Amino acid sequence: MPPTTAVQPSLRRVPVRNFLPDGSPGMLPGADHDEGAAYVIIFGTTDAPLDLLRAGEAMSALLLQATTEGLATAPISEAVEVAWPRRLLSRLLSGVGEPYLIVRLGYVEAADAVPPSPRRPPTDVIQIED
Repeated sequence: MPPTTAVQPSLRRVPVRNFLPDGSPGMLPGADHDEGAAYVIIFGTTDAPLDLLRAGEAMSALLLQATTEGLATAPISEAVEVAWPRRLLSRLLSGVGEPYLIVRLGYVEAADAVPPSPRRPPTDVIQIED
């Protein structure tokens, strides 16, 4: 992913991790510190492989539906990677399940289009053997 497609760190209600190799900012965040965003918790009853598979299917359906509705999405895994926020999320779920992932949903208000991400040629990643 090129640095131009990454979100620039700034004051916001939910911090964004900087995965750029050199730590340089890319895209600027929207005004008003992401006001109006909705957060969805994808969860299941256990951490068994079948439940995790179903969670992946649910996330796929959520992302596809959000795209159809013109929503921007941002998966947030940090909160389930660390024990204390994961316990907090479990309490928010009132004991109905184990949290797997948070997804931020919102409308893009920026006038500028998001820069396209370059794609690798299929021959770089697909091998056909006879």
